[in-house]
Amino acid sequence: MKSKIILIFAVSIIIIAGGRYDGYTQVSVTIPDIQTQQGARIKVPVLVSDLSDYAIISYQFKVVYDSMVMIAQGVSAESTLTAFWGNPAANIDTSGLMIVGVFGVKALSQGGVLINLVFDIHADYGDSSAISVEYFFFNGGNPQVTIKNGSVKVLAPTAIGRINSETPRGVQFVSNYPDPFQTRTSIVIKNSGQDAVRISIFNLLGQRIKQMGMFHQNPGDLKLEWDATNERGMRVPAGVYFCVVQNNEKIVGVKRMILIE
Repeated sequence: MKSKIILIFAVSIIIIAGGRYDGYTQVSVTIPDIQTQQGARIKVPVLVSDLSDYAIISYQFKVVYDSMVMIAQGVSAESTLTAFWGNPAANIDTSGLMIVGVFGVKALSQGGVLINLVFDIHADYGDSSAISVEYFFFNGGNPQVTIKNGSVKVLAPTAIGRINSETPRGVQFVSNYPDPFQTRTSIVIKNSGQDAVRISIFNLLGQRIKQMGMFHQNPGDLKLEWDATNERGMRVPAGVYFCVVQNNEKIVGVKRMILIE
């Protein structure tokens, strides 16, 4: 009887300290695969599943990467789940590791981008680096965490240059919500004039994976939805994609979108 009371008391302490706990619940942490160019500064999002009900007020993790491919510049909390906590502390070792940690007063909720890791790319075309999480703790270890590591690959400038380097001109403004997203996202294109536009989804290789259609748009908002599938109706892998608006094959609007698992 005494041992049962002790066990119940211990479980109660875990629930109070870390929020919901049933012995099976886990939070997923994902580092997506990123494709970029030499000389670029990139933000690698650390993506998390729904954090509601866990009373998370702190986290700490360690990532390792190839310092011959990229140089860590720190972290950015701007427009992330932890923006109201301020930027966390980042301890960077030039050999290729970074330890990030922070705590706040208000508990986190929802899922999405927890924090962005900032790197400068200085490798040649074809080089790549794994980004591996060696450990990750919320609230000192509760809830448990499942980790999916990612990578950064340096592409030839022509592969994604036609999307990334061209400054959109014209009347289009593209937004999407939610972003990041898991299953589908709503895309809104604003247009102040009458014009025919082609709307497509591209990957970071500059390949069109899905054509959403041709639209003869009146002034106002055009709304459509992408369900994270390609032309064959198959779900595409998690990663970074672009909604591209074209008029006579000229890019007039681009929106970067993040698909998570």
